[in-house]
Amino acid sequence: MKIQDPTAFFNLDISRSGLQAQRRRMDAISENIANVHTTRGANGGPFQPLVTTMREGELQQEYFDPEQREGVEILTTHPDHINSTEAGDYPESLHGVQAEIQTQNRKPRMEFDPDHPDADENGYVAYPDINLVEEMTHLIAASRAYEANLTAIQAAKEMAAKALEI
Repeated sequence: MKIQDPTAFFNLDISRSGLQAQRRRMDAISENIANVHTTRGANGGPFQPLVTTMREGELQQEYFDPEQREGVEILTTHPDHINSTEAGDYPESLHGVQAEIQTQNRKPRMEFDPDHPDADENGYVAYPDINLVEEMTHLIAASRAYEANLTAIQAAKEMAAKALEI
């Protein structure tokens, strides 16, 4: 007996991981923007900028567990979509994405302001090395990527709804 492939909604999980990753990226960027003038961070010195590193996500075991897939025959619309119809041969390259926020150790930007309470003996204040234009550009890019993932989820929902109408 043929049953529908249990990975049919895997695209939603990939888009969900993309949403989470871009949200974390926007959180880091927002924190950088909020602390652009912070001269005393958690380390006692100027705030250290944050950067988000994207990496391949973890394999979704509920989709690729061979014990759960045993006896399942994958239905495809075209033979090139999945190269094999054996349950254990489903491509395991679809992992989604994970975002990790890390602190960058950058040299501070020194500005002359002898009246500032954190000024050194020469009148210079150590500010975080954060470029607002660069951060805003990254924020726009993250926002667009977030919107793209939302669009993919909406398209998948619409396709599923249309399939149920048949």
